[in-house]
Amino acid sequence: MKTLNTDEQSVHVGGLRYFLSEGELDKAIQIYKKHFADELEQAMQTADMAVTGCYKVPFSMAAREFVPIGVPPSWSVNPTEDLEFEWILNRHLHVMSLGIAYLLTGEESYAEVFQRDVITWIEQNPMPEGEAYEAAAYFQKRGPWRLLEVSMRAHSWLWGATLLQRSRVLQEGSFQGKLEASLRQHARYLTAYFGTPDMNHASIHMQGLFFLGICLPAAPEAPMWRQLAAERLELCLLRQVLPDGVHNEMATSYHISSMNLFLLPALMGARLGYALPSLFGDRLERMARYVAAITRPDGTCTPWSDSDWSKSGRYMIGLAGALLEDSSLLALGELSADALWQLGPEAYEAAFNAIQESRHTPSNGVSTVFPDAGYYIMRSSRHYLAFDAGPLGDAHGHADCLSFEWALDGQLVFVDPGRYTYQEGEWRRYFKSTYAHNTVTIDGLDQTPYASTQQWSEPEAVPTVYRHLSTEQYELVDAAHNGYERLASPVRHRRWLYVDRQLPLIILADWLQGTGTHEAEQRFQLQEGWLAVPAAEPDEGVQPLHLAGGGRQLTMRWYTDGTFSQARSRVGEAFIAQQYGTKAPTLAISVKGVIQDNACLLSIIYDEKEVSITNALIEESGKRLQITIRSADGASSTLNLDEHSVARNDH
Repeated sequence: MKTLNTDEQSVHVGGLRYFLSEGELDKAIQIYKKHFADELEQAMQTADMAVTGCYKVPFSMAAREFVPIGVPPSWSVNPTEDLEFEWILNRHLHVMSLGIAYLLTGEESYAEVFQRDVITWIEQNPMPEGEAYEAAAYFQKRGPWRLLEVSMRAHSWLWGATLLQRSRVLQEGSFQGKLEASLRQHARYLTAYFGTPDMNHASIHMQGLFFLGICLPAAPEAPMWRQLAAERLELCLLRQVLPDGVHNEMATSYHISSMNLFLLPALMGARLGYALPSLFGDRLERMARYVAAITRPDGTCTPWSDSDWSKSGRYMIGLAGALLEDSSLLALGELSADALWQLGPEAYEAAFNAIQESRHTPSNGVSTVFPDAGYYIMRSSRHYLAFDAGPLGDAHGHADCLSFEWALDGQLVFVDPGRYTYQEGEWRRYFKSTYAHNTVTIDGLDQTPYASTQQWSEPEAVPTVYRHLSTEQYELVDAAHNGYERLASPVRHRRWLYVDRQLPLIILADWLQGTGTHEAEQRFQLQEGWLAVPAAEPDEGVQPLHLAGGGRQLTMRWYTDGTFSQARSRVGEAFIAQQYGTKAPTLAISVKGVIQDNACLLSIIYDEKEVSITNALIEESGKRLQITIRSADGASSTLNLDEHSVARNDH
């Protein structure tokens, strides 16, 4: 990993070491004004609203508005029913904006607000004593001393002190001593509790402790804080990140945030002379490669499980590329405004120039398998398809096994819904449900029984991958799960998903193998703006649909083997959430019917301007498909699929 230098003047005479020196701040603010005009405007607005006692609380149900909490602020205010509001408010995420506003204007009023907010917080929130770990760490505890908030608030304050280091207001009086005393108290609180390293909570706790250890070098316990944090961060990395580079919670947003939890200590440790082991670089590279793989054509990431439609993935790739001096990662990434402060102006400009020289999007022809996580990312010059054949992922997982997302020619068609909220209720259940994902439900049930917003019941659906084939012509993934084998009359869902690499064509065969009579429903959620209408021509069996969006039309046809009775296609309402707390209506298309014992539903989606399907046969007893495909140039081929082979014969 890259060793970055920082000015020795970053050590304050009072004992607080800053992330950046005064000289670096002067250079950084000039780059900020040049590259980040939109972020500058937002930072000024956030800082000016904080002056009036109004704060925006991201990732809460009030994330889109500034909420007044008073002057002086009352840090226990919560006008919502969402505990996330109270927790996130007490992370003091607005402090960076105060520092940026001060650097831009030189106005001491912004430093005064930082001083006001820190002092009032200290006065209102004495450190609790003797709490059980469960109360300090998880979701039962209200208020500012949950361990996540302790770590994140310390990080915010350290950045506030760094950006405001030349302020006359903060240099005078007793504020500096009070700030350092409270930060030491934060560090001692973080060392009082040790949670399981299997969860990202432990990474967050130790990230904050590591920063406190490197920024309070004069504290007697600082060497212990640094060593303890570094060792436990390494343990978290080994326990949480699978060998293929995917975070074990199987949620995109948590993978990206966990990258940040490991990246920043490695980066700031290198800057301030406390390098972390080379293992960090190896795992961070793999984590970055995974983010690159699941980056959709529009720059957002497939939002597996409890995730938003975030563009921050490319920022993490860029930051990892800068730390590791990896030009291939830099070429896939971007640099955020935060990266400017984290890297420092010199390293930022070097990384920025490298990105400009090698700018390109992820290679169109590269498909990637993440075998430990069970993710199959299939790409061609025309397709982006992300298929989930992985485990549930614990509390943040969704019941979405064998679901997928699909984009054709850069345009999203079928999408994952995102997370929307953590509040218990019908919407939490909907967004976590099997019904809200692009897969099959049996008897309207989830693959894994729902227990509560952060808990699944048993038994958990377990996936099995039978094969993955990749050629110049096609890709095929064949997988199943046992989630419905818990029923009195069990059913096993097995899905074959075939993607033609050159043609606008995907084929799905959903094999439902079991006993007894059940209602089965196959469902697909469309991207916003797409319409679905019945095809005009008469058709036996399931009525085909035309899908229209973005100036193009696709056709979706279904075929059954006769044991999927009363099957009908439907167009209904669905919801997606691109950001936490915001949901939007879209359309879902589905086929619902009754199955008796074993059944198969074959789905074919294609663009009729380029492809036609002249024959489709299902032999359920032998699990065989035969599909005749004709392209617009007159070429014809017959595709034969069974459990063991794929044969495509041109004629």
